[in-house]
Amino acid sequence: RAVGGSFTHNNGIMIQSTSINTSGGHIRMRGMGKSGNYSHPSYSGGMYLVGSGTMNSGGGNIDIEAIAQSGNDGNYGLYNLGTYVFAPGAGDLTIFGDASASSASFGSNAVGNGVLLWSGAISSTGNIHISGKKSSATNTFGVYINVNIASTGINKNITIESNNLNINGNSPRISSSGQLILKPFDASTSIGIAGAAGTLALPASYFSTNFTDGFSNIQIGSNTQTGNIAANAFTLRDNMTFLTSGSLTLGGKPILGSNKMTLGNAISSISGMPTHYFQTNGSGKMITTLANNTSRIFPLGNTFYNPVTITNNTGNSDTFSVRVFDSVLGNGDTGRQITTPHVKATWDISKNNTNSGSGIDMQFSWQSSQEIGGITNFVLNHHNGTIWEIAAGTTGSVSGTITKTITHTGYSGSFSPFAFGNSVTPLPVELKSFNASCQSDYVLLNWTTASEIRNKAFELYKSDNAINWNLIHTTEGQGNKASETNYQFMDYKKQVAYYRLKDIDYDGIENWSPIIFADCKNELSQIEIYPNPAADYIKVSTEIEDQSIMRILTLDGSEVKSLPLISKQILVDIRELTSGVYIIEIKGKSNNKQIKLHKK
Repeated sequence: RAVGGSFTHNNGIMIQSTSINTSGGHIRMRGMGKSGNYSHPSYSGGMYLVGSGTMNSGGGNIDIEAIAQSGNDGNYGLYNLGTYVFAPGAGDLTIFGDASASSASFGSNAVGNGVLLWSGAISSTGNIHISGKKSSATNTFGVYINVNIASTGINKNITIESNNLNINGNSPRISSSGQLILKPFDASTSIGIAGAAGTLALPASYFSTNFTDGFSNIQIGSNTQTGNIAANAFTLRDNMTFLTSGSLTLGGKPILGSNKMTLGNAISSISGMPTHYFQTNGSGKMITTLANNTSRIFPLGNTFYNPVTITNNTGNSDTFSVRVFDSVLGNGDTGRQITTPHVKATWDISKNNTNSGSGIDMQFSWQSSQEIGGITNFVLNHHNGTIWEIAAGTTGSVSGTITKTITHTGYSGSFSPFAFGNSVTPLPVELKSFNASCQSDYVLLNWTTASEIRNKAFELYKSDNAINWNLIHTTEGQGNKASETNYQFMDYKKQVAYYRLKDIDYDGIENWSPIIFADCKNELSQIEIYPNPAADYIKVSTEIEDQSIMRILTLDGSEVKSLPLISKQILVDIRELTSGVYIIEIKGKSNNKQIKLHKK
């Protein structure tokens, strides 16, 4: 303990180019610098490490505590100006620096910091725990890092505990195959991520450049955290966990990619939606543990905000994982895009334990522009690993117009992809194309399915007004078939007419295709819409390419509706659009076509 005076070296402990080794015991050091008045930051603190050396405990812990007290010049807790390799073996390395009682008025980066790691490197084979408390001096930090920090042991954790953390520039790297835990010294301290407000500031650059990819998880906060957490947009490079009993505020869209985002079940509230949410643009999921009879919103989506609120009624605590992707695929999360009427979103939900008790209640939300085809009755579908089927439980009614919400109660089945289809349709057929083309003396109707599941038959209907329909042809389906099938029918009553298909599965469940039409008086090579202006429906005619998409856009380019084009002539429902001018865009592989639509 250095008590005071104008000493050249006024540190509690100063180690210079020295190695300290034991054969298996612990190494513990405690240095205190008190009333140091020497005006140089290198010589007035709790502990000063300079030069190079090792501390090898042979398996014991290494504990370093450095405290600066009552100093009025260049004071710090611990100042590392050397290259020290810490080798506790199976033991842990703990560094604690406290400069909170120091006035630290001397003008240098060293003063007032709890732990200042300025040069060299910190390396250990065990867990590393670094914590620091800063003085009241301006531009000081509890922990200041300017060196590489690495735990080379398998699955060893690095914990950095400070109300104020600074990583100097792009060069320092912090790496381990275990967890990185970042938490305040005081549990009530707020945390700000990627520029969001918070005393413990964690810029986006930390996650992109300073924390080396490879952590099993990055934990923000702790189970004792009471301060709020706020996060702006950043991209996850590792799995991540937010822990607090305070609130979580989103000021941007954290992007998950292939990584998991776990939210602690003690978080009191989540805000910032619908503008900001967790973006599940890859295989990464949001994860939360729910006690029995508790609910949690999963504020996530991809292109659109598509949250789901889950209520656990199973009788036991369970952990739920959710992601959303912008399609409904024939095999659940693989295969071709479903073309039957549906909401263009799949909620991939899983849970750890068997579904029991009263099951699970789920509330889903989507945007009206995600609806494909004429959906008349929304029912939750579930992919059981082989086929789409009606989800067990009860689907309620849709509420809302632009943003729509529906609740499904008492789900008792297994978990995997969920989606909404038309009526009670378990999405049995992937309809790849459906066209009507004018021949010399008949209209040729042909359609192609990419796959079929329990498909018994197709019925072809015809109308002269798109209201009253007559059955004109029936053909057998393929049952179960994973490859393409082509169908055709020749209608010799050649006229301006509308057509639609109904597929029927072996359980008697029916599903309708989009409406197409044939106008043999006007074969078109460019996009055309009729009527224009229009109030309820428009006919869209164009030469299409494979996998073309029709989009309705506002004049500023915002999408309000989209659907895949499986025919050159299709009837489109525009009743939900407000009055005004829109752009109809046909987007193919090689070119785009646009035309203005006036909605009455």
